[in-house]
Amino acid sequence: MITNLDQLVKAAKSVLEGNWIGDYTIPAATLYPHQWSWDSAFIAIGNSYFDIRKAMQELIFLFDAQWKNGMVPHIVFNEKEKTYFPAANFYDITRSPNAPKHIGTSGMTQPPVHAISCYYIYKNAIKNGEQETQVIKFLNNMFPKLVRYHRYLMTERDPEKSGTVTILHPWESGLDDSPIWDDALSKIKIERLIKFKRLDVIAVEGAKDTVPSDDRYNKFIYMIELIKEFNYDEPEMYKQFPFKIKAIILRAYPKIREDYSLLTSLPRYELYPSGE
Repeated sequence: MITNLDQLVKAAKSVLEGNWIGDYTIPAATLYPHQWSWDSAFIAIGNSYFDIRKAMQELIFLFDAQWKNGMVPHIVFNEKEKTYFPAANFYDITRSPNAPKHIGTSGMTQPPVHAISCYYIYKNAIKNGEQETQVIKFLNNMFPKLVRYHRYLMTERDPEKSGTVTILHPWESGLDDSPIWDDALSKIKIERLIKFKRLDVIAVEGAKDTVPSDDRYNKFIYMIELIKEFNYDEPEMYKQFPFKIKAIILRAYPKIREDYSLLTSLPRYELYPSGE
């Protein structure tokens, strides 16, 4: 049993080190063997206290899979892993001209907490007096990608200019199985059942007691199938998709002042809460 903060930090560091696979950190070897977007953002914050190089590489790998329209996918797939469904071939992102061609990803996004990760990477690098030149280079590379991602969220996912991002699937919230989606999901009518095998209940013993029910999971998969039928066309989905919710959790992203001159002097690199 962990009894003090030092033990907790040591145990957390051990988990991060154990789940590092060379370019990023997996959440769990069997159940979640790929890279998840906002998991990696928080993992990068954790690693920034111990290993700046890993923290930077985590985000570099993730944003290398960024779509042309600016979207950062919620999963970047490891093609060698076969224990997770829906896999890259199910998403069939080749339907979209915006999708990357060099790697498999999902066709949806997750909360944009990556700019906060960049802040902590910079803050902890400076605090510890290490790799400042590499970190500045990293931030110069990340800045335009973060701007593109936030612009995507504030335009294609908020054409009304409400200030709050719309999600098209519960998985985009990061709160995948929360009961807050029950009412909206009750209105989703499955017009045809998609045949698939649930690998989550096989990968981890006892998972059946903690993962979503078959009825809910069928709706999750059916909604992905609908997104594919729209060929990932955001404007069309926004007009017609049966699940559209303004998710408060995606409101908590930092504004990035879109002035590239900030990058000439990193202490002026500004990240500040949305709404200021």
